[in-house]
Amino acid sequence: QESAGFSFYGIVDGQPLKRVENEVATWDDMLRFTQDFVLTVQTREFAEEYTLTLTIEPLPGATDLEIWPIVDASTGYIVGGTDNAGNWLPAEAALAPLDAGLLMQAYDDYFLQDLVTARVNPQQSPVCAQPLAAIDGDPELGEALLISGRWNSMPRLPFYGVSPEPYVSIVRAELLAAGLVDPVVNIESVTLVDLEGDGIDETIVVAQHVDVSNPAVAEDDYVLVLLRKIVNGAVVNLPLHADFYASANDLTYPSQYALQMVRDLNGDGVLDIVLRGERYEGRSLEIFSVDGDNSYLALRADCQP
Repeated sequence: QESAGFSFYGIVDGQPLKRVENEVATWDDMLRFTQDFVLTVQTREFAEEYTLTLTIEPLPGATDLEIWPIVDASTGYIVGGTDNAGNWLPAEAALAPLDAGLLMQAYDDYFLQDLVTARVNPQQSPVCAQPLAAIDGDPELGEALLISGRWNSMPRLPFYGVSPEPYVSIVRAELLAAGLVDPVVNIESVTLVDLEGDGIDETIVVAQHVDVSNPAVAEDDYVLVLLRKIVNGAVVNLPLHADFYASANDLTYPSQYALQMVRDLNGDGVLDIVLRGERYEGRSLEIFSVDGDNSYLALRADCQP
């Protein structure tokens, strides 16, 4: 039950370590590399050190894939995948590695939940065109994302639950500039994270005032998912979603979004933004990629009426 610090001394087997300072390699995340470590543990109460030799084995199977599928556990959507060059591939191009079953890593917003085997579901939906996967054993994984890539998908940790107060005026200004008259500023989440590894945190703000239990919208409803980042010394707002409703409408079918996680899903070292969407009788999962002062929708999976 004690807290402990960990230091790794370089028996590296040709693999790079996360950080090396004064010839001591330190690790502050889960162990992922195929190599041997010497682990020195010192608890807060005891000065005595214990040295353990660990061998970190590779995940079995499929280490030489050319396509790395991504699957949403809660819906079964085969979202798409990436190739070894980091290019995004649509769902149809990611089916082949799943045909015979593929060992995948199930992650929540922070941690590895389980290792599971996913395969193309033999019973596809009669109403949704999105390809579906089945998970062997049907484990309870919640809203986990299944990743097949063998790289470190979270080289930098996000900070969820940041206070929304400093962003109220920013969101209000965006809403008024979009033509809303008297919007209710409702910020649901603020997250800080260094997406690109340059030492500068980006901010992801999810603000919305909409009811997706029916197809209607009311006057001054809105959905705003905003990425704020510093570009050339200036703060830039990059909207991932910006839907503004200046007047009521009974048949709009609005979507609302939640930040599910940030992870490097194509192995380029940049953290990607994963949004879960809901609308009347429909669900979606979207992956946004960031490149300098641009953000773009890399992959999207959905089932909508």
